[in-house]
Amino acid sequence: MTPSPILPNSDALSAQAPLRRRRVSAGVVCVATFGLLCVGALLTPSERGLGTHEQLGLPACGWYERTGVPCITCGMTTAAALAADGHLGAALRVQPAGAAMALLTAVTTLVAGYGAVRGVDLVPLARRVFRWPVFAAMLVLVIGAWVYKIIITMTGA
Repeated sequence: MTPSPILPNSDALSAQAPLRRRRVSAGVVCVATFGLLCVGALLTPSERGLGTHEQLGLPACGWYERTGVPCITCGMTTAAALAADGHLGAALRVQPAGAAMALLTAVTTLVAGYGAVRGVDLVPLARRVFRWPVFAAMLVLVIGAWVYKIIITMTGA
């Protein structure tokens, strides 16, 4: 059977579908993470080291208001805003886990952008990166950063 000159070859379409899907998927991730970085750059970091999220219309941290002790995510938006403005040292001092997440977001934006342009399948990379030891390290980082945030908030450092 001769391929139709008007309709593309179905084999060619089926070969392009995975490439297109990879590009679109990576493009969506790139745009979403870039959007998060842009939001962070538009925020004015709170001088208190927490509460920056309130500029987004979100309520103040109820945990902190009731106890005077920062919650596990207190300061993360402030750290992200500082990191997005290029003040990584200040971001680390405010909330180390928030600074690390901002960096991870920036790296994800670059990798996903590369994947969108080149049509690279990012799933194998994600499977290599997101394994139990990585999650355990992230958990240790978040809990350690929380303890650090409690200490600096309570001592006024």
